[in-house]
Amino acid sequence: MQKLDIAAAAIALAMVAGLGVFFQKTRIGRALRAVADDHQAALSVGISLEQIWVVVWFAAGVVALATGIIGARDPMSPSLCRWSR
Repeated sequence: MQKLDIAAAAIALAMVAGLGVFFQKTRIGRALRAVADDHQAALSVGISLEQIWVVVWFAAGVVALATGIIGARDPMSPSLCRWSR
């Protein structure tokens, strides 16, 4: 394995662990899970759906922006993929 592959795997593992902690331990993460499970129940315990939608759309925008920046900086073509050879 190349060093880059190991680094990418380590970063992915850290991100998955970070998301797990975020969804389990933070107030916003628990609210996101509650809204995903049942909107009406989340509303009944006082979770603002508008705030949750702002968080969700903001996160989606950040991911889209990062993807666009990475794609513009380092475009990918099928010929660059190891598994397509």
